[in-house]
Amino acid sequence: MAPAAAIAAPSPILEISGSTQQQSIYGHIDYYLDPDWSQSLDMLHGANAGSFRPDDKMEPDFGYTKNKIWLRLKLHNSSQDTEKWKLHLKENFKQKMDVWMRPDNGPVQHALSLNLDSSFDDRPIPYPEMIAPFKLAPGETGTLYISYWSEGSSHLAMSIETPDSFSTNSARRLAKNYVYYGMMLILILIALVAFILLHQNIFLAYIAYAGTTLMFLVHADGIAFQYIWPNFPRFNSIASIVTGSTMVTSAAFYARIFLQTKEKHPLFDKLLIATIMLVTAIALSAFVIDPQIVKQTLIPVALLSILAIVLSSVNAARHRFKEVRFYILAWLSIVFAATIMNLRHIFGLELSQDFEFDSMRVVMVFDAAMMGLAIADRYNQLRQSRHNALQENLKEAQHNIQLSSRLRELEEQYALASELAETRDQHFKNTVHDLKQPLHALRLNVKNMIDKTDRDDGDPETVTNTFSYLEELISQQLQNSEPPSQNAAHMAERDLDARIEIDDVLHQIYEMFLPDAQAKKLQFSYVSSNKNVEFVPLPLMRIVTNLVSNAIRYTKQGKILLGTRTVSGRLQVEIHDSGPGMNETEFRMAKGRSVQLTPGMAENEGHGLGLSIVNEIAEKYGYEITRSPFRSSGLGIIVKFPPHGNPR
Repeated sequence: MAPAAAIAAPSPILEISGSTQQQSIYGHIDYYLDPDWSQSLDMLHGANAGSFRPDDKMEPDFGYTKNKIWLRLKLHNSSQDTEKWKLHLKENFKQKMDVWMRPDNGPVQHALSLNLDSSFDDRPIPYPEMIAPFKLAPGETGTLYISYWSEGSSHLAMSIETPDSFSTNSARRLAKNYVYYGMMLILILIALVAFILLHQNIFLAYIAYAGTTLMFLVHADGIAFQYIWPNFPRFNSIASIVTGSTMVTSAAFYARIFLQTKEKHPLFDKLLIATIMLVTAIALSAFVIDPQIVKQTLIPVALLSILAIVLSSVNAARHRFKEVRFYILAWLSIVFAATIMNLRHIFGLELSQDFEFDSMRVVMVFDAAMMGLAIADRYNQLRQSRHNALQENLKEAQHNIQLSSRLRELEEQYALASELAETRDQHFKNTVHDLKQPLHALRLNVKNMIDKTDRDDGDPETVTNTFSYLEELISQQLQNSEPPSQNAAHMAERDLDARIEIDDVLHQIYEMFLPDAQAKKLQFSYVSSNKNVEFVPLPLMRIVTNLVSNAIRYTKQGKILLGTRTVSGRLQVEIHDSGPGMNETEFRMAKGRSVQLTPGMAENEGHGLGLSIVNEIAEKYGYEITRSPFRSSGLGIIVKFPPHGNPR
């Protein structure tokens, strides 16, 4: 028995005349913590009655404890005609729960006796939460004793009801719960129909998340023990671990699929996977360690997991807010509910259980609705993006058709030019030769653009410029009836009107022939000196395309370099290759018409016109064609600009 100095005055008697809620019960409850479970009702009503202390909390809550908890509440029935009462304990389950009513005049009533082996049918009143019926006649005084222990939180909200008030309140509570369940089931059903129609895995992920959320609420309300597993109280004892952990892990899985973290945010994908593994490991540990520790740990871990999910969605929103806007809104509401749970169960903030559960229900339904909106929004965006992609593909297909048609016309003109070359003058033959290799390069570029085998090879600007160059060259020969000499002069006069940068011309030639070089696995490079001169574009293009074409044709392996530099104030274009090369005598001979010094070296034999054509054009426009004397292997050809073409 406690020392006399430690005995506290009992709390005042509670007057009951009708439905009495927790606010009215506050200040009338005494408690005693029994660490070794050694006390009995007779002991605490008799010799150890002074061991009780007044409970100063709105609702009894002693945290996560191993103690057996005793509560004492002295009542006086001030009603006129109510004898039967119901103590409504607003918890779906406690591992140990006993309630006694001990009237001042009358026998002790053991109103409720439940333990870990008690099925739902053992409850005196079939209700999702625990109800202890007792009798206290009008004008009579008695003491309620409540003894319990919980594997989870020791929180125990309560009210005292008459038969009529209990019937009204229970009907209202069940109706409210089923409204929440119905809304959740509707959202799940919509997602199921969407999955059947659209075959999108995101809907399955949503169904799993919404379904586990619904199951968590159903268990928290006690409906699961009443209807789903009424004969498995030991499972119901750990059902909060099962439903809570599956809800969190399914939320993380849903986040991974919805946010596409594996493809777009790999770092956050690892964070979500770690979250799933951590929560699962904690839940499974309940089979080997104290479930009370597991339950206490899961609450803050669930909050951290939700924060990880929110962090992942915020990161996704930085790059694509429109896709995840509803998703973020949904998860912010979940953070609110999880924070309330932590404040109450971990930090001891006095919040009523009704407020906690109602806020959780509202948030869960709001969350599920927002998640559904997020999926619908994503689907609409996907449809729009597909529509845009279809339009883009249509435009691209039309463009490819135009390219193919333009190429076909160009090849027909080339065939015509080839036929005419057999009967016409030498100048026309030079033009046909100039067309052959660039046309082949153009054909490769167009094919790559249409096939999309290599987007770099199918550069639209290069293809357009190549078309322009070849169409200009061939149309001048096929459509112009002037003599060749006059035609060349006309070309020069017209080209001088259009001043362009030499780097632009050479870079386009480089891009034009790059597919050819890559097809032979040659390393083709272009180096610019960033200098410039005034020049006639088309003749220079004919010179350089012939030289680059020869370099690619006669180089079996290795490198080709196209570049410019300034020597003694004079700009020059250089083409170097690692082919068979030629000495100075061979080089002079190759400048003559129809000379081919290295038969068999090229994969596709030419007619020996390349260097002779280059030489003719160079003489006509004042260029100087020389062989680089500094190469020990391969061939280097230098095209020096006319002395009056000073770099600028």
